[in-house]
Amino acid sequence: MKLYQALQAAGLFKSIAVPHTTEYKIRRLMALMAAEAGNDAFLSREMQAIRKLAPDAHALDVQLQGRLIIRDAELGNWQLVHEQLKRVESSIDTTSADFQAVLIRITDVFAQTHTPNEVEAFVRALAATYQITPKYRWVYMVLDEHASRRQADAVFQWLQFCSDSGLPMDDAFIERFYARCRKYWSFSDTSIASLQQRLSAFSPRLQLVGEKTGVLAARWPRGKALTNVDAKDKSASSSALRKAVMELLDAKDGAQVDEAIALMRSAHDHGHDISDALTPVLMARLERGDDPNELIEEALRMGARIHDSAFNKATQMLSATGNLGGAAEMCRLAARENGNGQLLYNEYNFANLVFAYTGAARYRALNSLLCDFTSGEQWWHGSRTCKESVKLAMKTAAMRTVVQPKDKKPHRQALDQLDAALVHVKRCRSNRGHRRAVTEAFVRVIKNPPAPVLHEKATQKGAHIRGRTGGQLERSGEPSEHAARAVLAAAAGAG
Repeated sequence: MKLYQALQAAGLFKSIAVPHTTEYKIRRLMALMAAEAGNDAFLSREMQAIRKLAPDAHALDVQLQGRLIIRDAELGNWQLVHEQLKRVESSIDTTSADFQAVLIRITDVFAQTHTPNEVEAFVRALAATYQITPKYRWVYMVLDEHASRRQADAVFQWLQFCSDSGLPMDDAFIERFYARCRKYWSFSDTSIASLQQRLSAFSPRLQLVGEKTGVLAARWPRGKALTNVDAKDKSASSSALRKAVMELLDAKDGAQVDEAIALMRSAHDHGHDISDALTPVLMARLERGDDPNELIEEALRMGARIHDSAFNKATQMLSATGNLGGAAEMCRLAARENGNGQLLYNEYNFANLVFAYTGAARYRALNSLLCDFTSGEQWWHGSRTCKESVKLAMKTAAMRTVVQPKDKKPHRQALDQLDAALVHVKRCRSNRGHRRAVTEAFVRVIKNPPAPVLHEKATQKGAHIRGRTGGQLERSGEPSEHAARAVLAAAAGAG
């Protein structure tokens, strides 16, 4: 852009005349580059010139108009996004690949700053108005939100909508759904095999449990050559680095922890992502007694993502040495790094906080934690980890009521709160009825062919969206431009 500005200063488009078509192409290219670079002042100047130069042509330029819309989305100007979509939809083919690519980029931007429920509403409306096909990344984002709260009806309404909107539910998708069945509804191998048998009647190509094991194993050959990974080689993948580290840690003559540390640090110094290799190294260092706080601080300084298992181990090491305050602080750090600031983002953080707060008799903090825990349902609330941590805390509080009879009131209150938490844990456990319902619902989604009328009716009549109320799609007689207005108005309100 500096060269372009220098040419303009020398008289480009003024004393140095060029054909209008050439000027348009040059300014168009510079506008696209400015939008991509986020240089809004430069972009504004070029667009003013383009509008004067070719008022009709620029309005039909899908790539240019699309990049302007995407830029407004990146800036959070959802009202402007709506206005531009409304303006261009009457003059271009909204089903074209270029326009659909714009909608995909817009939705990706929207998903970065909005909740899964808001993303669901947004995608449903775009599918009804512009026939967009949901992308897997949006599907999983919404699916995980509903499944994590055991909202089975919402899960399968969403999946049916995605199927009707053209999402291919192929083998890869079904395999990922199996993983979610295991995670959120505690499906066993037997339960998964039973579900696969049901599905095989409609999709004979589906592979059964265990069929891929040999193929996957063949992809990861063993051998000491992996320990010779050159940390300076930019082509070395993170998986190769992890394997090299693991071979050092699993050496027959004893774990070579210091050598693994040196390899990892060298890889980091040469710009490699060490996140995958970091976890086994952290675990090995914690096992040998290195200071948990120093280890985690060093890892954060290196810019690596720390796995939940490492945070869990570090917290337990602090608790084991009696540093309950440090353990609670480590939980807060884990929540900041991996849980979007939510203390109760997984079962391990909950269990470690219950242990730390109960052990230190910080009952006010414990009460706040338990109130948050029992206020909603998450898939992990019914886990054995949660149950055992609450039961252990109950034993501690009960013992204190006996040992300190004159001051037993706070211990008694804590015991009552823990008892309520235990009831909540039992209520949140997945059972056979849940798994049966999930199996039947998923079979129906796969069995029933997509309903092609969704887009046709939406194109003819439009659709209205309730932006932040869970993405309920309603038919109406409004034209499609009013449907688009409702979608983007919802986005503007949510953004």
